[in-house]
Amino acid sequence: MMVISDPMGRLYNAARVDEKRGTSASAESTSDGTAPPATFGQKSRRHCARFWWIYVLAFIAIVLVVVLPVIYVGYPNIAQNGINHATLDITDEAILNPSPDSVDVNLTSRFITSSSYHPNLDPFNASLYLQGSDHPFLNLHIPEIKGAKNGTVVQVDQTNVAIENEDAFAEYCQKTLASKEYTVYLTGQGGLKQGSLPYTTVNYNNSLNKFTGLKVTNFTLLNTTTNTTIAGANSHGHVLMPNPSILTLALGDVHILMSVNHTQIANATLPALVLRPGNHTYAMEATTNETAVALLLQNPAYRCGVLPVDIVGEKAVYGGQRLGYYSRALREVQGLRTVFNITDTLVEAGLGGAVGGSCI
Repeated sequence: MMVISDPMGRLYNAARVDEKRGTSASAESTSDGTAPPATFGQKSRRHCARFWWIYVLAFIAIVLVVVLPVIYVGYPNIAQNGINHATLDITDEAILNPSPDSVDVNLTSRFITSSSYHPNLDPFNASLYLQGSDHPFLNLHIPEIKGAKNGTVVQVDQTNVAIENEDAFAEYCQKTLASKEYTVYLTGQGGLKQGSLPYTTVNYNNSLNKFTGLKVTNFTLLNTTTNTTIAGANSHGHVLMPNPSILTLALGDVHILMSVNHTQIANATLPALVLRPGNHTYAMEATTNETAVALLLQNPAYRCGVLPVDIVGEKAVYGGQRLGYYSRALREVQGLRTVFNITDTLVEAGLGGAVGGSCI
């Protein structure tokens, strides 16, 4: 046995080295001198080395097929569902400068939705319908809404908005004046970055409700030398008109008829009437039928001077033009009655002797 050493001084058994070399040599060739078959791992490595680009393309394709539908279909559909179930909570609304075929509209609302998605809504044109109607009464241009989430404020300020259908708008005005609550549908087709806004609701939970609570706060008979806004008026006063809604309405000169037990006692005008939210008093000028009032006071039911006055709207005129939609809506407000004590009015005019006693 021969012992050798490497340059580092390590000692090796030469026989064992020769033995290992022989074993290695026998593993590299077979008895007939041919190379052994490649293993599965060797084949896999060679395959990947040659066709790696195919696997990369396949991976990219799978990512596109799976991810893109989620981004461009799944997410918009989810966002769209939230938009479809949204409502608009109107916080302030004004219809001003009315004409027979157009109005100015100022609208402030909050976007109400329970969706956690906040899509960006591009500007679009929206049509307003009353619930149950197939005809829009107004078309509005809705501005861009960025990140439409719960509570997002939407502001619309638009002049000369065309009245699309006068019958539908007259019905809307009637609902506004005579109903306690009603619903408007807003529909639109527009470029929304994530879906469209085909349908949402606008709920009006407090409307004018037939002017409930209206009162004549004072009333004075005029002499012939008093100047009045309305030609022929012989009396004037003030009317309290509660408006529990968020709506401001420019109605123009509102003409009404006043009667007691089907006997007309006056035709009155509320000049340049702009109904504002809250409790406000408005000027009224009237042409009173004094003879009819005197005859009523001879009736034991009214001799105390307390008259149940029924009020019916006749017409609305703005800028010298009759507004058909408001006129129709005013006439449809039925059952408006206020109790008015005219005793102070008659005493002030020196006619206190016309009243006395108790009403039966």
